[in-house]
Amino acid sequence: MIKRFGLLLVVAVLAVGLLATEVFAMPVVEVLRFRIPVAEQATFLELDAAVWGQALKQQPGYVGRSLWRSPTDPDILQINITWETRALWKAFPEAKLADLDAQMGHFAAALEQVSEYELIANETP
Repeated sequence: MIKRFGLLLVVAVLAVGLLATEVFAMPVVEVLRFRIPVAEQATFLELDAAVWGQALKQQPGYVGRSLWRSPTDPDILQINITWETRALWKAFPEAKLADLDAQMGHFAAALEQVSEYELIANETP
């Protein structure tokens, strides 16, 4: 009886946690880090805007993106893409992702790291 109650309690806690995740879904930031030589960055940024920039604008859940360059290593570019929820980000079709990467040519191979961050606080002046 105690084992059954314990199992039911665990199942209930997991169900509430999953429900809360969907009901209170928070924005997520996809962080892409590229190594692109400075001499090629203008070409990369132009192609990225035409390929990924346009595609992302059509994707449900896409909020926006910002592009950053490292002041200590100018060959490092970082693109921060904000999504309404992780679920909407992960709903991006795999086939479309592969097609867009193919359109990026050799620049797709310059992707060094993909990270994910969830919003825990947001302060504005």
